[in-house]
Amino acid sequence: MIDFTLTEEQEALKKLARSFAKNEIRPIAKEVDQNPDPDKSFPWEVIKKGLQLGLGTILIPEKYGGYGGGPL
Repeated sequence: MIDFTLTEEQEALKKLARSFAKNEIRPIAKEVDQNPDPDKSFPWEVIKKGLQLGLGTILIPEKYGGYGGGPL
């Protein structure tokens, strides 16, 4: 049987991602979805905040500066 229990580090990352989505993405999601012009509505500031938190490097190996996470 496969164990899908998350490690403490994975749990912390999950908590960070959930908090980021709740506090940064959710408040602007409807506005972004309803804007017909993606050039004017793309949330670059939110993307930058996510990258600063390391959310853009989850699957990149640690030896290349990423988190080194797997698909789970």
